Amino acid sequence: MIFIAIILPLLLLSYTILIISGLRKSLSAKFSSPLNYENISVVIALKNEIKNLPALLNALNQFNYNSEKHEIIFVDDNSEDDSYKFL
Repeated sequence: MIFIAIILPLLLLSYTILIISGLRKSLSAKFSSPLNYENISVVIALKNEIKNLPALLNALNQFNYNSEKHEIIFVDDNSEDDSYKFL
């Protein structure tokens, strides 16, 4: 009875602490290392957006991501205001 009443709860508590500490280490290593950046592509369709392009380009300049791990693709969606030529 002593095993069930005292030792088993202590074993469960220590096992839970080990799992939580392992998860914390795993998550902090995953998100804190710049080596874990995923490759991403940002696709932006332009259709008569020339008036919004300066603000868009300003926002893209503030994009904080590893430059070797992302690309930005602009697609001309039959603009009539030469949005694509502005780039």
